[in-house]
Amino acid sequence: MQLWIDDQPCDTAVQTIGEAIATGATVAEDGGRVIIEVVVDGDRWTDRELGDLDVCGGTATEVRLTSADMRVLVRETLGQCAVALEEAASLEAKAAEAIQADRTADAMADLGTAVELWLSVQAAVGKGCTMVGIDLGSVEVDGVAASACISALTDQLHMLRDALEVSDPIGLSDTLLYEMPDVHRRWQGMLDRLETLVVGQE
Repeated sequence: MQLWIDDQPCDTAVQTIGEAIATGATVAEDGGRVIIEVVVDGDRWTDRELGDLDVCGGTATEVRLTSADMRVLVRETLGQCAVALEEAASLEAKAAEAIQADRTADAMADLGTAVELWLSVQAAVGKGCTMVGIDLGSVEVDGVAASACISALTDQLHMLRDALEVSDPIGLSDTLLYEMPDVHRRWQGMLDRLETLVVGQE
């Protein structure tokens, strides 16, 4: 089986597709890069194939891997996170208005999407910082630790969940209108700070 990384042949002997991918990931990581595409015998693999142990245990004629500089990738991801939070803020404002207008179903739909955005951003930030070796516990934004920004988000999401569970529209609306904007401000500042740190590594 022939393994290619960024159109360059890799002479390491591999027995399965999974071994080829793991080997390529290690080689890429050693060079400060991360695998972003896997093509097996001309077919681009998705998460479905990559997560199937039986498929990964098979063989192929060639496996071609494409990598990207992980610092560039993380910086781009942070920019996408900032856009996602702007969308979440808009949805939260709409949800608060819908609650006040007694349009509960509309509010729940918007709020559900906003929470999904928050969770995806939180996961992306954590993974990205791990990739480039940034310790969130040592990063400060306006004198506030980044870890405190994350804790504040967790607290507010819990408050939203509690308000939903007890059917407290007033508490839900107040959290969205008066608490979440500050969380957004802190997170946008944190994203800007993290992006600056990542750029400094490039």
